[in-house]
Amino acid sequence: MAHQSSNRSGNAGQAGSRDPKHGWEAKVTVPPLRVATFTKQLAIMLRNGIPIMQALATLSHQEEYPNFGVVVSSLADRLGRGHSLSRSVAEFPRVFPPLFSAMMDLGESTGRLTESLDRLGDWLERDGDFFRRVKSAAVYPAFVVAVSALLTLALFYTVLPQFVQIFIGMGIQLPVITRVMIFLTDLVRNPGFWMLLGVLGCAGWIGLRRAWARPAGACAIFRILLRLPLAGRLLSYASTARFASAAEISLDTGLDLARTLELGARASGSPLILADAAQIVKSLTQGLQVSEHLGLRAGIYAPALAHFVRAGEEAGDLGIMLKKAASFYEEEVNHMIDTLSAVLEPFLLLGVAGIVGTVLLSVFLPMYSYLGQLGP
Repeated sequence: MAHQSSNRSGNAGQAGSRDPKHGWEAKVTVPPLRVATFTKQLAIMLRNGIPIMQALATLSHQEEYPNFGVVVSSLADRLGRGHSLSRSVAEFPRVFPPLFSAMMDLGESTGRLTESLDRLGDWLERDGDFFRRVKSAAVYPAFVVAVSALLTLALFYTVLPQFVQIFIGMGIQLPVITRVMIFLTDLVRNPGFWMLLGVLGCAGWIGLRRAWARPAGACAIFRILLRLPLAGRLLSYASTARFASAAEISLDTGLDLARTLELGARASGSPLILADAAQIVKSLTQGLQVSEHLGLRAGIYAPALAHFVRAGEEAGDLGIMLKKAASFYEEEVNHMIDTLSAVLEPFLLLGVAGIVGTVLLSVFLPMYSYLGQLGP
């Protein structure tokens, strides 16, 4: 015991020399499913009577994610210095979402920390799976576009330059499509083009990041994304599903309605919903129902959410209807992902075929014209 106490004191002393808010640990990112696994493991260990300090020390051995292990060790250090778990996890907002800290605070105050961890672990796992599926929808199109770009560049660098020299030697009037291809070949092979493209790309990326860092800029960008065909509706449904899911678990755990809606907004991933969180609370203080407020924000939330919430308010069980809304929109997103993949695949393949066909036409049309001039 004395040895454990001295180790704990030593760890606390080391932790006291750094502040996670300003150190590299605060910038650590961990996959949500890894955090979900950690949360469930911690709940199991606490339920079986293992002290929280010992449980965290055991869980700090993260071979696959060593940086996460350092974060868990830091949590143990802070607990050893008398901080609560909710306050400790709040120091790592890029690892633990705001809902995590809020539910830990509620679990500590009610003596139901293990139950809070169980529910939180289930939510993190479900949300992580859902978010990963949404991200995977962009993988196949991005792969096809990348392969098409590489194929086109290979043609411009290897095949077309050789034909350009042949066409020049023919001394014939080249078709428009061939002249365009010659121009593009010269352009792509010019280092200045790539330098200009790199400068413009970097400037655009920096500008987007700076705009996204500001609430008004993030909202403007998100509104543009929501206008995209099919993909915009996918984003709207996905953010609404995450909002409803986080709000449901917060409300069911015992948090007040205003805090519930705030946490749901922060978990949604939508800057529009996040910006509207304060307005929801303001509407509640003015006597409006949540469903009435949502009905006035059709461009921010998916349309049917207001109907789900109104049914929950009338039945006196808002949590159940939020859960049903989350399940409904998650199923819609899954269906849309399958539809998007099925719709995009032929268009992407058609695009690749169009590129190859255009290049072939630009090569064979001059040759056909030249052979026609030679005569029989």
